[in-house]
Amino acid sequence: MKIGRKIALNILLLCISTLAIGQNKHWVYVSDSRLMPPDSLIKWGQIHTYSTWLQAYSIALHKPSDTTHLLRYYPAIQRIVPVLPLEVMHYPAKGKIELGHALEQIEAQAFIEAGLNGKGCKIGIIDGGFLRADESPSLTNAIEQIADFKDWIHPTNTNPFYGRDSHQDWHGTYVWKLIAGINKQTQFGLATEATYYLARTDHGKNEWRAEEDYWVQALEWMYAQGVKIVNSSIGYSLGFDDPAQNHHPIEVNGESAISQAAQIAAEKGMLLIISAGNDGGNENWRIISLPADAKDVLSVGSTQLHSSQKAGFSAIGTKNLPYLKPEVSCYSATGTSFSAPIITGLAACLWAQDSTLSMPAIKDLIIRSSSLYPYGNNYIGFGIPNARKLLVLWKDSTLTHQNTIREVLAERKSYTYQCLCKSVTVFHKTDAHTVQSQEELSMKRGGIVIKPSKEIIKSTLVSDCEVVEIVWQ
Repeated sequence: MKIGRKIALNILLLCISTLAIGQNKHWVYVSDSRLMPPDSLIKWGQIHTYSTWLQAYSIALHKPSDTTHLLRYYPAIQRIVPVLPLEVMHYPAKGKIELGHALEQIEAQAFIEAGLNGKGCKIGIIDGGFLRADESPSLTNAIEQIADFKDWIHPTNTNPFYGRDSHQDWHGTYVWKLIAGINKQTQFGLATEATYYLARTDHGKNEWRAEEDYWVQALEWMYAQGVKIVNSSIGYSLGFDDPAQNHHPIEVNGESAISQAAQIAAEKGMLLIISAGNDGGNENWRIISLPADAKDVLSVGSTQLHSSQKAGFSAIGTKNLPYLKPEVSCYSATGTSFSAPIITGLAACLWAQDSTLSMPAIKDLIIRSSSLYPYGNNYIGFGIPNARKLLVLWKDSTLTHQNTIREVLAERKSYTYQCLCKSVTVFHKTDAHTVQSQEELSMKRGGIVIKPSKEIIKSTLVSDCEVVEIVWQ
């Protein structure tokens, strides 16, 4: 399922062409590749790739029934998982959409004034297409910095900008703009001088599990190219063409193949920045999508522009995980797809400034610069990162954060808060991290009165001045 899938598009269908890619395609998981070398499988089908991370072959079997024989005769085979084919459909071009950006919200001017631009950092973008990116004035400079491109939807295609507008072939173009975009009038992204590796793995109109297969392959390809930071503003949950392929919320536990691959990449020293997903308002899902659930990726949600409140569409963390997701959030009007690239540019600039930093250290610095830290929640994580605070934390390793924080005990009936700010955001929680509700309250004479429901044990109050953790007695 595409992040940003809910953006309304008015497209006139001109022609449809269907291409079945990878008929009878399966992941064949083995206990040891030495016990199951490729020549053992050749007679059963065409081998596409072997993933050392997953210890699995991607193979198009001659017959679906061969899975039974393989499992019976080869003890080294642990399991076989089908990957259904992808239908490729072509649509005509459409007009552009307007996108907001969050550079002002994260105080990116501090990075710009310090001359941080991502030069020397290899950034990978795994997305659904980069249609007409070469026509965007904001990407003129970034176009010159493409190191490589691979297209898993059309494997023979070597042109990153090729395509017909199949619902979201433009998606990667706008993601890229929010990482690297700059023109004479506006700067849209921070990593204007980084080197880029582009991968198209996802088809916008039609959704099949094969796309997750391509995503894993693209990630391994990027690792082999020495890519340091990967932005992926696509994710998977519901919405597959065949409902039988839909994931179930219980699968958001970090154990799916795509999430395992993301975790392995993180353990190998890459920083994956993944959009949380747009199912926040979907009562059948609500939680983050795959692979945003991988433990050590940096998952990014969306907030409103002038508030710390979670955007309605932004997916929330799940209790299936023993760790907090998403970790951070920032503004986007149209989907978490366009929050993640802002954070990607931030991370790339920091690494380019200090390449001695490990990727876990960069992730940690971004989290500690965020507006709610240390009182994270499953709505917006630790809040909105701040470039100015980030620079201070990077320069002084003795600091744990840059927020003014305090914890107060309050009688359950109410708590009155006063400050000079115009409004505050309050997250009411049923435990340390799980939000039941959020609200924006305007400051009044005599202060703001906060009243919890009986299920609430803590409330996090965020103002321009401080973060207050209210513990209800």
